[in-house]
Amino acid sequence: GLAHDRAPRLARAGARGAGSGRRGAEDAALSSAYRSPRWLRGSHLQTVWPTISPAAPRVAWRRERWETPDGDFIDLDWAGDARAARTVVLFHGLEGGSGSHYARALAAAAAAGGWRFVLPHFRGCSGEPNRLPRAYHSGDADEIEWMLDRFRHIAGDRPLFAAGVSLVPLRHPLQVAEDYALVDHLSDGRFDMGISRGFVPHEFDAATLERAFAVKFKSAAFS
Repeated sequence: GLAHDRAPRLARAGARGAGSGRRGAEDAALSSAYRSPRWLRGSHLQTVWPTISPAAPRVAWRRERWETPDGDFIDLDWAGDARAARTVVLFHGLEGGSGSHYARALAAAAAAGGWRFVLPHFRGCSGEPNRLPRAYHSGDADEIEWMLDRFRHIAGDRPLFAAGVSLVPLRHPLQVAEDYALVDHLSDGRFDMGISRGFVPHEFDAATLERAFAVKFKSAAFS
């Protein structure tokens, strides 16, 4: 995510010690508000449980189709009020889609919190075969950029947020680090990446969101 209240990390490497201490305190402050059930302790169980739990909410999706510049299409599923003040885009993981447990849980939580939610399906993942032989892959950044440009146009002056689900081990660690450093530098230090880190207070503070909503969002993801 983009956090607007911090200087570039590349320019303040010497201050990492103090920064990491502050972040640790913030993480602890937010994490203390979430209590996992006694029968669902530990990150491993919490990761597996949503995939086998029948409790993922039903979402009233509204499907839309966009024609792509090369003559193909992508299908998008929307949830929430089209007049909402904020929109969040979720790019699904490998072979995922709007039927995935995490997509339904996050869409329901976002709509309940007054957000508009949209999940664009990568080619071949919406349930209908695409016209062209081109398939999506983890390095296809051009199509994601095209999607985000359209979402920015739709959102106008309203805040737009984007998140993605990715299997990081499929990518070389050095490439991930280089991409992270480049985006962090270009965004003037507003890029924040975490792996299984949960929700971090300063990310919600930068977006002027109540931390109670963060806890509710996290609880929905594990319910």
